[in-house]
Amino acid sequence: SVVHCHSAQDGIEVRLDARPDSVRSDNRGMGELSEYLLIAVSPGATPEQMTVHEPGHLDAHQVQVVSLTTATGHNTEIAVPVAYLERSQGAPWQAFRLSIAVDDYDDEAGPLAQVWWRPRWGTSQDYAGSGTFLRR
Repeated sequence: SVVHCHSAQDGIEVRLDARPDSVRSDNRGMGELSEYLLIAVSPGATPEQMTVHEPGHLDAHQVQVVSLTTATGHNTEIAVPVAYLERSQGAPWQAFRLSIAVDDYDDEAGPLAQVWWRPRWGTSQDYAGSGTFLRR
């Protein structure tokens, strides 16, 4: 399912799965909105206009998000507490999996075009562990 940033504007969607490796690496998109962190934001959005969702482990106010319009597009910075990673893994964190989509609303492209940094989880192009970062 696509989570839209507020009212058909350009933006970014970030999914962060910090569960233990056996669950995280083979995740095919299952558990969105219930098992891992999802942040969706448009540039210039107020905190009330952002979507931050991860039930049980994290309150929305614990995630810091800034998204600004620039001369050539937009820049977004997101800070997630390390404690979230460690609670999700049940131990000092060793890895997490990241998925990033850029939402682009243009009249020429239709209502929504999405550019994915790695294959979207759950699609035929997805592969086990795509977007995984390991702590060294």
